[in-house]
Amino acid sequence: MSSNRSKASPLTSSAVADRLLAHARLCEQIAQDCWSEQSAEELRRMARECSRAAAEMMPERQAQPHIAH
Repeated sequence: MSSNRSKASPLTSSAVADRLLAHARLCEQIAQDCWSEQSAEELRRMARECSRAAAEMMPERQAQPHIAH
């Protein structure tokens, strides 16, 4: 049985960068509502890493972390 994933076209760098930025925003939003400071900091770290990876993939877009403090 073959998976649908094998038939799907590969994502472009732009699409991957967009998904990474969406993950970064989601991590930040969850961190803001998190009661555990340790968990919140881990979520913020993940947000920074996703933003950094997106910026490395698409430097011309100058992807920046959307971090509200």
